[in-house]
Amino acid sequence: LVAVLLSAFPSTASSTPLSATLFKIGSMYTSVVARAPTTVHCLQGSAVSALGDATSQWIERKHGPKAKLKKKKKAVFPLFAGKKGDISAAKPRMNGGRLMRASAIGLLVNGLLLPAYYTAIQGRLPGRDPASVALKVVFDGAVWGF
Repeated sequence: LVAVLLSAFPSTASSTPLSATLFKIGSMYTSVVARAPTTVHCLQGSAVSALGDATSQWIERKHGPKAKLKKKKKAVFPLFAGKKGDISAAKPRMNGGRLMRASAIGLLVNGLLLPAYYTAIQGRLPGRDPASVALKVVFDGAVWGF
């Protein structure tokens, strides 16, 4: 997000090496989005949903009601939670099927539907002034839901 924001400023505004690097990253991202917006939206939607589900699974595993009932076991590998030294009895900590479903839903909803939806709203309700933005927010809340 910082890289994209910095790419909006002229390159002379990048006075430190970090801000210059972030400016370059933002410029590259902007050019990739301009060349292949649907691909970028799908990758972003899928990645954000997968990361959200992975975080949710981690929280559920660490702080959910079943976590309090289980005895804490030391894992041989970070992704496995079997008996110490017993790889065959290890069970995956992450539910891969759930993660893939979340990723697929993110690809469909966030990658394909939302960009088309927001483009349609912008076409029907043009403008970027505060009143237009407020109208779009109300419309979005009524149509897409809160």
